[in-house]
Parts: sequence; structure tokens; C-alpha cells
Amino acid sequence: MKLENAVDEFIMDKRLKNLSEATITNYRKVLNELSDEHGGTELMDFNPEIARSFLNHLQTRENKNDGSTGLSRASLELYYRVIHNFGKWCAIQNYIKSPPTEKIPKPKTDNKLPEAISDENLEILFEILESKASFRIQVIFEFFLDTGCRVSEVVGLNVKDVHLDNGWAMIRGKGNREDIIPLGQSLTIDLHKYLYDIRPKLDPQEKKAAFFLTNRGDRYSRSGLSMLVRRYLTEAGVDGKVGPHKLRHTFATNYLRFHGDLESLRRIMRHSSVQTTQRYIALLPEDLIRAHQKASPLDNFRRRKN
Repeated sequence: MKLENAVDEFIMDKRLKNLSEATITNYRKVLNELSDEHGGTELMDFNPEIARSFLNHLQTRENKNDGSTGLSRASLELYYRVIHNFGKWCAIQNYIKSPPTEKIPKPKTDNKLPEAISDENLEILFEILESKASFRIQVIFEFFLDTGCRVSEVVGLNVKDVHLDNGWAMIRGKGNREDIIPLGQSLTIDLHKYLYDIRPKLDPQEKKAAFFLTNRGDRYSRSGLSMLVRRYLTEAGVDGKVGPHKLRHTFATNYLRFHGDLESLRRIMRHSSVQTTQRYIALLPEDLIRAHQKASPLDNFRRRKN
């Protein structure tokens, strides 16, 4: 078997395991590059020398965007991890004896703390949203900032998943896992206004499943929503790498600042490996709602502002 054929099998196997599309995309990107270099190699010859050569090549090639050389530490670690997982899978399938990366040290990454948006920039952001953006866009930002959701989770949110009377929503996270997240009081009020006053104008016949709709009445794409977030964060003068994940970091930072407890935050952020059903039972919303109502970043932001 050729290495490129094993790559196709590996990707198919990961799809059958229902991994997120983002994870599949990362696997495919890295392994396509490996196939471009060594796809014709017999898989039994996929050894540490080939893996080391490929990783070294990544460190010396020129970046087409800015002319710089090599990958960032974080990107190199991602490439290593994908190749390592692919090698382990090949060994499990008995295609090779052991993963080629087994004796190659894992690249060191910068352990940078997640960067949150400052209070000053948050105030500027909301001033811009209130003056330039529609209420529909404003409530999308509120949802990010008060739930800590990932962009894929916001894009995938459906009307039937949002239970405003009970103060929670059901989202589909990594690996299509279903999780319950609590909603703050301010967010619930604004979601109610959006759902019953704004959204019906975008979907008069109520045929669309998506909760958040574009101004054309369509579900957002990940890239489209990410671009929207980056646009307003950049206009608000937010430093560093801007995007939906920065809103997630901001939620987590402010949740703890406003005296939310670490265990509730862990559960809301879904940083657990417990299986879907177990997590669903464990995450019945009553206790999380009480904790979230005390620590809701949006509620506290508005109390301080008023």
C-alpha cells in the first residue's frame, strides 16, 4: 500500500468516528502536504527518517504570504500531532510496526495565556455595535460573550435548541457532542426580542432551522461569521489575533473575574472528555443556571455600565 492510499483510509476512518469538520480539515491539510512529498512511498517504508525530513522541510520553506521562513511553533506542533496520530493509526492497522514519530521529540510551543478583550475595548465594541450594527448582529456578539461558545456551535444553533423560558440552550460541540449551556438574564431578554421581533422578518414562513440568520435569511457559514466578528473587533481596536475564539477567551476570563467558580466554568466551556449521554445527564441546567446568573459577564458588564 502507498502512503497516499493510507491517508485516504485514515481520513475515512476519522469521518466514521464523527469528528468535527474542523478537525477533519486539519488532518486533511497536513496529510495532503505529506502526500505531496511522500505519497508514492510504500507505507512499510514510512519511517522516522521520512517524518523527520518532512518536519525539517516545514521549518525551511518560504511562507508565500509574507516571505518569512518556517512555521510558527503552534503550527509545527499541529503538524507533528497529526503525523503522530496518523502513524499510530497505521501501527494499529498493522500497516507498520510503530509510529515514525515515536523517537522524534515533540516540538515545544509557547505557553501563552489566552488573551481577553479589555473592558475599555468591550465598551468601544458595544458603542460601535449600538451605533453602526443591527440589533441582530449585536445579539450575536452578546451570545458569544455570555456563553463562551465556539463559532461552529453558534453557526449550528437551531431554533428548537434555544429554551428561553428555562434559560438554557443545547449546542453541538466537538465531535457533534450535545451539551447544555446556561443563558444570562440580559442575554435571554435580547434573544427573546431577536427571536420574536427580528427573526420573523428574515424567515416569514418559519421554514429555516438556524437560530441566527444573515440579513438574507440564511444560516451563517463559519467563515462568514468569523469575518463579521473580526471586522467589528478590528474596528474596536482589539489587539492581537482577533476572531470568535477571542470572545470565548473573554467570556472565560470575565466569568472568573465576576466570581464564577472554576468547576462551573469547566462545565460551561465543555472541557471534559465524558461521553455525550453522561455529559448530557450531568449537565442538567438548574445548577449551571444559578451559577451563571451570578457570574454572567454580560449582566455584570451592563450593571457596571449603568
